[in-house]
Amino acid sequence: MNNFIWLTICLTLILMGAVIGWGMRAASIDDRYIRSLVERNETERAYYQTQYDH
Repeated sequence: MNNFIWLTICLTLILMGAVIGWGMRAASIDDRYIRSLVERNETERAYYQTQYDH
């Protein structure tokens, strides 16, 4: 019975670690995606600004 409790605790910790790690990775991917969108928006705005000036 004691072994079962330890096994449950270990599995729970491993599962939590996997979920937290996956969440961190997803957040970093999301952050990179948002940053690329902002950069593209900046380049487009600069392009339209040059088009508008001429």
